[in-house]
Amino acid sequence: MDTIVARYRWTYHLQSLGEKLYEQSRRKERILSYGFIISVGVIAAAAAWEGNLKTAAALIGTLMLVGLIAASLVFIIVSFISPRLRKWQFERRPEAGADIEWTFTETEISAAAPWGTFVAPWSSYLKIIVTPYGFLFFSNPEVPSFIPNDAFETPDHVDALKALARKHSRDFNDLA
Repeated sequence: MDTIVARYRWTYHLQSLGEKLYEQSRRKERILSYGFIISVGVIAAAAAWEGNLKTAAALIGTLMLVGLIAASLVFIIVSFISPRLRKWQFERRPEAGADIEWTFTETEISAAAPWGTFVAPWSSYLKIIVTPYGFLFFSNPEVPSFIPNDAFETPDHVDALKALARKHSRDFNDLA
């Protein structure tokens, strides 16, 4: 297969799906860091309540626990408000609803949208993650480009792109 093409309209649904898949790909590192912080707070608070530490340490442990509870409440509130705010912001962007076309060949990747085009070698992507819903292409560590599976003409094109990505990517991860 010489050229693989993916065409889609950039919608809020695709934007939020891409963000969700990106967050899921980072879940393990978040769980480890949160787990460490929580366990330190719980151990410090438990030791303080048992009277095994001095008053300053007891205060620090208690403050960590209170801070953890406050952070949890903030997280719950932000989780409720954030999607609505992001949708409102997305709908006001001039590029919302734009038609995007990606082209993949053995040597390069190109994309065309109303705001411009680019052509880049496969080596310009740091990481590629395949999910059950599409591909996440990382040209920088924090902001992936999401290409949904239904943007391809046939499922064979999805499989062909997966093979190309596996061949050319420095860091390939198949979560599908």
